[in-house]
Amino acid sequence: MTKRLHGFASYYDTKDLNVTGDIDKQLDSAIESAIVIVFRSNVFDQRYWCQKEVLWAEQHGRPVLTVDARWHLEHGPSVINFDSTPVVRIPDGSVTRIITAALLEALRVELFTARVQAHGASIASTSVRALPRVPSLVSLHGACDDLNKAAAVPSYVVYPNPSLPELLRQSAQGLAQTFVPRCEVRSLDEFRLVVK
Repeated sequence: MTKRLHGFASYYDTKDLNVTGDIDKQLDSAIESAIVIVFRSNVFDQRYWCQKEVLWAEQHGRPVLTVDARWHLEHGPSVINFDSTPVVRIPDGSVTRIITAALLEALRVELFTARVQAHGASIASTSVRALPRVPSLVSLHGACDDLNKAAAVPSYVVYPNPSLPELLRQSAQGLAQTFVPRCEVRSLDEFRLVVK
């Protein structure tokens, strides 16, 4: 059963899962159109499903907000890269601050995607995939998977400015081209120059 929150269509809860069905598929499908709020507690790195949800959000290019709820000042390394997501701390428990930050990140992602679409209006929309953050291996794979299904040539993966250092950009482009021939990985400014 989906619950109502004032101002939101719904939120997803474990009660919404069909435990006899494919849980991976259900969660992946829910995250595909979600704003993901990660509560990073002291035990987050031991939570398989929590980590998987963050990776799905990255793969689908969804807005992610990290709420750092850890108590200690020093922490070990994490499998998940949180450097590219906005982070809030809530020592006073302010849910308003969390919701506001999540909505701002969702707005930033939507505006960036709209800018990419506007600049690429002269080419098929199925041949462009906007990534809301600097490409990671997970997000690049997700973008290439989407582009591969569309089979449009040439294809572009566009990420926010600034441009990656040349060696990293070439590596990202080489990786993308192993999945999608003639795929170009570009920052927004580089993409604007290509599609002029």
